[in-house]
Amino acid sequence: MNEGLERLRIVVSQLTKYRVETVPLGTEGITFASPARLVPDRIAKEWLIRVLDELLAQDASEAEAHELGHLLALYQTGIIQVLGYESDEGARVAMKIGNVVQHIYLVPKLNADFGIQNKSHVDRLLEAVELKSEGGEILVDGVSPQWMLQIHGLTYYELVKLQHLTEEQAIEKASWSIDVKASLQAAIAELGAVKEGVEGNVQLSAIQRYIVEIGYKPFEVERVDDDCRALTSSATH
Repeated sequence: MNEGLERLRIVVSQLTKYRVETVPLGTEGITFASPARLVPDRIAKEWLIRVLDELLAQDASEAEAHELGHLLALYQTGIIQVLGYESDEGARVAMKIGNVVQHIYLVPKLNADFGIQNKSHVDRLLEAVELKSEGGEILVDGVSPQWMLQIHGLTYYELVKLQHLTEEQAIEKASWSIDVKASLQAAIAELGAVKEGVEGNVQLSAIQRYIVEIGYKPFEVERVDDDCRALTSSATH
C-alpha cells in the first residue's frame, strides 16, 4: 500500500493541487459510514481531502487513496458529474450518479495501477445492501424518502459493475422495495454510457433517461464546466 500510495500521490499532484488533513467525527460529511471526503478549498485554490482521525493507519491510507482516485477520475476520464440543488429530490439522485460511476472507474484502476484495494469501500457497500441502509440510515420501504431509496438502488448498481453481484442477484436483493428495484433496473438499462471515453452529451442523455424512468422530469443543464460538471437548474417530479 505505502509504495502504491506514494506513486498515486505523485500522479495526482501532477494533475492538481491538494492537501490531506485528519478531522474528528462530526466534521461536515464525515461519519463512520463515510470516513473521508474530498472538498474544494476555494480560498487556497486546491482540493482538501478530509480523513477521519479515528481510523487505523491502514484504513486511513486506503481512505486517502480512495479520494485521490476521485481526483484521477475527475481529471483523466471526462465522467460527467451533475450538480444541482439539495432541495431538489431528482437532482439529489442525479448527483449521486457521477460519484457511483467514478467508483466503478477508480476501484479497479487503483488495484491495477497502484496495487491498492478499496476493500473498506466495497465492504461498506455490501453491508449497506444487507442492512438496507444508505449513509448509515436504515431504510424502510414506503417510509423513507423516495429519493433516498432511489439512491440506494445505485448502490446495488455499483456492486454489479464492480462484479460483486450479478444483475440477477442484485435485482433479487433489491426486491424488498419498489423504488430501490426500479432505480437499479433503470440504472442497468440506461447508465452504461456514463463512463470514461464517452462524449459528455451522450452521458447526459443517459442520465436524463434514467431520471425520467424513475419518475422525474428531465433537468435543464445550464452549462458544463471544464471539470465535466453539469450545472442544472431543476430535476423535479
